Parts: sequence; C-alpha cells; structure tokens
Amino acid sequence: MSTDVPVSSAFRIRARRGSIYLLVLSAGLLLAVAGMSVLITTQLATRSAAGNDDVAEAAVLAESAVELGLAKMKANPAWRTTYTNNVATTPIALGRGTISFKLVDESDGNLSNNATDPVRVYGIGKVGKTTRVYSMMIGPVGISGLSTAMCFGGTVTLGAVSIYGSATISSNASINCTGTTLNATNLEAAVSVTTVTCTGTGTRKFPVVAKELPNAATVFDYYVANGTRMSGIPVSLGVLQITNVLISPTNNPFGGGTNPNGIYYVDCGGSAVQISAVRIVGTMVFRNCGGVTIQTKMNLEPAKRGYPVLMVEGNLTWKTNSTVLSDNATTPINFNPPGVPYPYNFGLGGGTSNSTYTDSYPTRITGIVYASGTIDGNSNAVFTGCIITPGGWAPSGSFDLTYDPVYYQNPPPGFLSTTLAPIGGTWRWEAAP
Repeated sequence: MSTDVPVSSAFRIRARRGSIYLLVLSAGLLLAVAGMSVLITTQLATRSAAGNDDVAEAAVLAESAVELGLAKMKANPAWRTTYTNNVATTPIALGRGTISFKLVDESDGNLSNNATDPVRVYGIGKVGKTTRVYSMMIGPVGISGLSTAMCFGGTVTLGAVSIYGSATISSNASINCTGTTLNATNLEAAVSVTTVTCTGTGTRKFPVVAKELPNAATVFDYYVANGTRMSGIPVSLGVLQITNVLISPTNNPFGGGTNPNGIYYVDCGGSAVQISAVRIVGTMVFRNCGGVTIQTKMNLEPAKRGYPVLMVEGNLTWKTNSTVLSDNATTPINFNPPGVPYPYNFGLGGGTSNSTYTDSYPTRITGIVYASGTIDGNSNAVFTGCIITPGGWAPSGSFDLTYDPVYYQNPPPGFLSTTLAPIGGTWRWEAAP
C-alpha cells in the first residue's frame, strides 16, 4: 500500500505551516512594536517628569534667590554702590542648580543716587536648561520715630501733669515721671523709665532700641522746594505774628500766593514766631527762626494725607488751651468758607463749609509736628498724629494723645527710613531671559 501523500494534500499542509509561521512572525513583530512603544512612552514620561522637576526646582531656587538678595542688602549698608543696576550677580550652586539676583531701580535706573528710591529684587533660579525668575519690590517705610505718638531724642521729664489716651511716648534717652497721671499711656525709653507716685495702667518698657529720627539737615528740603514762600507777615516787637487768619491750599492771607497742597514756608531771618487764633489746613514750615510759640485757640490739620502740619527749625513752645476757635463777623473771619470745609479730610469731602460767621471749631492739632530743637510749654492740648523731635520734653498742663499709624505706614518726604522693606502685592513671576 502506497504511503505517498497526494501533491494537492502536501501543498495544503505546507500552506498551513506557512500561515502558522506568518502568524507567529506577525505576533512577534506586534509584541516587539508594543515593547518599543512602551519603552519610548516610558522614556518620554521620564524626560517629562525630569523636565517638570527642573521647572519646580528652578522656581524654588528663584524664590530663594530673592531671599538671598534681601539678606545681602541687609548685611551691606553700602549695597547701593556695591551692586550695579540691572546686572545679575555671579551664580552660585544650590541643589541641582544655581541662584543669582539683580537689583533694578525702576524710577531712574540708578541705584546709588537716592537712598529712598524703591528697588525691584529679581531672583534667578536655573536647573539644567530651565530658568525661572521671581521678583518683588522693596520700598521706603517711615522712620521708626513715627511708630509712636510722641518720640523724643532727649530726656522726657513729666511732673504733675495728666496724659490722656492710650498712645505711647518714647525717648531715645530716659523718661522720668513724678506725680504724673498717666492713665493708659505707654512709656518706653532706650535708657530707663522711672515713675514716682504716678498712676496709670499703660506699659513701661526699657531698654528699647533707639528710634530713628529725621535728618535735621534734609528734613525741610522737600517742603521748601515744593512749598510757597510766605511773606509780608506782620511784626510786633520783633516777633512775626500769625493770628486770626485761615491758611489753606486756596487761602494765603499774606504774600506769595497759594499752594495746591497747602505747603507754605517762612524764612524767619532769626525772628521768633507767635501763632494764635488760627485755622491752618496745610503744612507750615518755619526756617531760621528764633523759636515758634503756638498759643490759645487753634485748629490745625494737613491738607495732604500723611503730611506734616507744623515743622520748626528751632524750638517749639506749646501753649494751646481748650478754648474753641470761632468765626468772627467783626474781624471779619470765616474759618470754613466754600472750598475749605471743616473738617477738611485731606480734600476728600464730608466736611461743612458756608459763607456765615456762626461756626466754631475745637482746639485740636492733627498731623506730624516736628521741631529740630526742643518742645516745651504750658498747654492743654488735644493732639492726633505724631510729635517728633531730637530734643527733650518737660511740659506742664495736660495732653490728650491719639496715635495715627497712617504717618508711619505712608510716610511723607523727609520722614522716610533709609531701610527698605517688602511692599505687599508686588511679588510676581517674570519671563525668563
């Protein structure tokens, strides 16, 4: 019996074997392609993750670079001349990357020409080929002397006087009280605080860090440069007399014209000045004077928010009392004419003005009062703001003190610290170079 397979059958068998081979080969190729796809996808994911890690780390480094810049500035009082505007420092290694920073004076492009110009600090973080840049502004804050209601460079001596309110009196020397009614007034001094037979619930702190005071040589400069020189003030017995007048951005009863910000300065030529029965809405500056005395009734407030109300190059004698200031039809003087409402509220509205002579105003002084000498006198004062002087204080009478932080938070020219601080809301990411 023959065992030969027919040709047709043999062909079919070989065809089936070939199909199986092709099927196996195709499956192998598919598995290889799938494997390569998985490998490529894994590699791409790894690279993407590494890239994301670089971005995240570079961002952290950029923030750290800003902190480095701030630390370097704090440690180097001469940083304005050490660094060049808009030039990055040499990168230093940190983690897997590097950090550097640069300082930019956006106002005039010059770091060294003005100690109070704001500066933007740029932090630069680099990891591999990734760069992130973070920045923030630092700007001037008020001198620390504006952080209390009364700040004296010299010794404060309080006898049998009454201090009302809950504000703080500070001295860069000592505070000595005997028989003083302090109520809720706080006392702090760089050297010592002594109270003998005194009453009051306020705090007593010493020694504390001495507070920064204005530079007496430059504190007047802005106001002289931007103010209106007042002239033609009446003189009696050699003393300049400012009495029974309204001074405001639209009112100058003497010579020189008006000033939109109510800034007026007087070159006293060595003469003394006496101020009484006045309403001042503005900033009065007295240079080269033999002393200024404020007495009896008056109402003083700055025309521009945060600005000083009274600046004296010399000594200030304070002799106000509790008598109200009133319009007078005989003089005639109207202290709240149209355009100058009471209270003035920095020109923001809300006060009352009219053309009558029937209104009255409490004796009150609001704003910054600065004297380059001492402040003394017998007074009954109601004051809101900050009194500051490099001299001392030895009053009699009573003082009602209210502290207003606006002068510290928004300091006026001449009262800016050379120490800059971060400005809220200025942090931002920058485009990488």
